[in-house]
Amino acid sequence: MRIDRELTKAREILGISENSKVEDVKTRYKGLAKKWHPDLNNSESAHNKMQDINKAYETIMKQEFGIIDPWKDYTSWWFKQYGNDPCWGNPSAEDFGKTRKYGGIKSKRPNLEITGFNAGKRAPNEFLDKSNIFAVIGVSKNPKKYGHKIYSELKFAGYKVYPVNPRIERIEEDKCYPSLSELPNLPDVVDLVVPPDIAEKVVKEAIKLGIKKIWLQPGSESKKSIELCKKNDIQVLHDVCIMIERRKID
Repeated sequence: MRIDRELTKAREILGISENSKVEDVKTRYKGLAKKWHPDLNNSESAHNKMQDINKAYETIMKQEFGIIDPWKDYTSWWFKQYGNDPCWGNPSAEDFGKTRKYGGIKSKRPNLEITGFNAGKRAPNEFLDKSNIFAVIGVSKNPKKYGHKIYSELKFAGYKVYPVNPRIERIEEDKCYPSLSELPNLPDVVDLVVPPDIAEKVVKEAIKLGIKKIWLQPGSESKKSIELCKKNDIQVLHDVCIMIERRKID
């Protein structure tokens, strides 16, 4: 009876029926992950919601379909912050990314997609040239959030970087700006750590300002924002994390 109750609750959390197939569950899970991921929603409630979704997914995959390790086919960055088991715990920043059990189903397309120029695998290096000025859109005061981690990492790596978030006045000792238009200097590279609909608005603002390099963090990209970059001769990186690529060139 306990197992039945657990399965019923798990189905309710994921919003699936009793007759759902494995692929239906995976598809539903991916959609919920993109909606509730705490680094996009920037809230503790989103973090808690995502924990419940992860637990529900694991319960169904194990008890309903007999899959011993529901996470073995997952490789993207979505749930690195959840530690050794993506269903439990809330690890520190030091523990971030130390597990192989991530969320996000493996993509058949290359991890790195570049438009705007034919630099191939050298593209991240060109974006990460130390002479470039950066703006991080969606910076956060919370050290556990990607918006905070990316800004801090670029800053302490020696880059000139501006934090941008209209809801924050300062991040640590640095002034935070409400928009690209209000920055004291025009950035060479804009890194977006925001939901896709906001990213599209920022891309439009960048076009007006004449910015030519945009980095869409995983989860920020959309077909529309990428097409906007293509049509306006903007070099754009997506489906790849700036922190991972920066560490490769250290």
